[in-house]
Amino acid sequence: PGYPGVGAATPGNLSFMMQKVNEAFAPICVSFEHCKTFYVQKFCGSNWKKSITEPLVTAEYYTDKTINLYLVPDDSLDQGYTNTEKEGYTYAPTLTNLNTPRKDLIVMMHQQVLQGNGAILVHLLGHYFGLPHTFDEYTSTTTPPAVSLELVDGSNCTTNGDGFCDTEADPGQLTVQTDANGQLYMHPVDNFMSYYSFRCRFSQQQYNHMAYTIATKRLYLH
Repeated sequence: PGYPGVGAATPGNLSFMMQKVNEAFAPICVSFEHCKTFYVQKFCGSNWKKSITEPLVTAEYYTDKTINLYLVPDDSLDQGYTNTEKEGYTYAPTLTNLNTPRKDLIVMMHQQVLQGNGAILVHLLGHYFGLPHTFDEYTSTTTPPAVSLELVDGSNCTTNGDGFCDTEADPGQLTVQTDANGQLYMHPVDNFMSYYSFRCRFSQQQYNHMAYTIATKRLYLH
């Protein structure tokens, strides 16, 4: 607190964000604590480029077996440089990521600490625990994933879309109103893994997936 560039990342705001994160994960009895804060003054004023800045920062400022949250200055998080997530990024629990050092991290802009009552961090934690976007096509091999082909009636929910049958089919934008069958979308505007403005919930299958991931892949976290 008090350093240039802290912006919205004040102790009070961080506490509020953690409260909201814990409320979101309470249904699966998972909670998080804000352990320590470090000010990385060495990189102040520089844009965060995933493939360039990240290895430099984590070499000096990283705690093992902990989710390291890096809050960067407003508008300094570059899309590109292997970053395809517009709201920040993290690493999914793939075998490669789990076996690569210093990948337990989340990067987001500090102006987003209070955005959506902590929904940005909840969204990124969802990715960290293995959830795709509601609009992703989980069978896709493209990067970023192809837009969802899931139908509104749920008839292909096990083979298309995000892979969860209790999340609504999502084209990823409100301007797309009907699916391939001409049925109207019920856009999941309140789901944490969407890109809409009213995010406040996970579905039960999303919770189940995260709980399984924590128990089988992330149990090493302090």
